[in-house]
Amino acid sequence: MIPFNKPCNTGKEATAIQEAMEQNKLAGNGPFGKKCVSWLEDHLGCEKAILTPPVQLRLK
Repeated sequence: MIPFNKPCNTGKEATAIQEAMEQNKLAGNGPFGKKCVSWLEDHLGCEKAILTPPVQLRLK
């Protein structure tokens, strides 16, 4: 079975959380979101990648 809800731990999580908290950038459009978009565009070869929040959040 594929563990869909089990996060992958790289050992860099605590540093990333600390950095995000120090920058007060916890929303999706912060520096980490921009890094994700850039990574997706580079690795998928797409012109533009867009991150969206989970649909469940919109249904509440």
